[in-house]
Amino acid sequence: HTRQLMHPLRRQRQMYIRDSPYLGAQIAKEPENEFLWHLKIYAYSKERDLEGAVREASIALVTVKDPARFLQSRGHWYTNLGLYEQSASDFTRAAQLRPDDKNVLYHYGLAHYLLGEYKRAEKIYLHALDTAASASESISTTNWLWATLMHQGKEVEAKALLDTVPADLRTDIMEKSGYDRLIMLYKQVLSPEQLGPKGNECTLEDASFLYGLSNYYYYVEKNEAKSKETIDLILNTLPGPLQTCFGFQAAKTEMDRRAKYPM
Repeated sequence: HTRQLMHPLRRQRQMYIRDSPYLGAQIAKEPENEFLWHLKIYAYSKERDLEGAVREASIALVTVKDPARFLQSRGHWYTNLGLYEQSASDFTRAAQLRPDDKNVLYHYGLAHYLLGEYKRAEKIYLHALDTAASASESISTTNWLWATLMHQGKEVEAKALLDTVPADLRTDIMEKSGYDRLIMLYKQVLSPEQLGPKGNECTLEDASFLYGLSNYYYYVEKNEAKSKETIDLILNTLPGPLQTCFGFQAAKTEMDRRAKYPM
């Protein structure tokens, strides 16, 4: 019988389907191939099957030669699932293997921030800033470090941090994350009225920005009611499948923390 070869385009599509027999067969042939494992994990995460992504990353960890990237991937999904202790554990191991990796450090600090371990998060974020090549590269870390410092009542240190950021900073992540707009808000170069929110619903792109805005209301304006209103916007209007994002997770843990330690 003549062997039927899979069309290249169909084969390419099969590489991004989580239960693809083709991808499974390729991994069986090359179990140490990191690229193939990342394709499979990505396919699970794309379908929002984060438990599946964690499972596949766990298998990859004991299969490939360099586990650092898979510790990072699994730690990321643990954070999305609200499993912050497991996330911190994975990023601790990843940081031991890649101590100056900016993505590892960013998510490592975030895991401890969400655990309420602010001193630990501060130390990690400061190291991340030391490894950053430019102000624009470190803007997301600066955002979370500012929040970390404010949660500890370190307003002087937080202001000193903001003073290191140029008032005319523009970055290529502005439209996506809004972290640079938040920094300008914290510096009081921009006002809440200039920045939003623009509507009565929270989107995936809005979540982290709105969480930062809630921190501004809480720590800078001392307006607890306005801060809660902004957090409620995240928690009550972000669609269910998107509630694994960092902004939602931060908003949820923030409300739990404030219930225990009111202003």
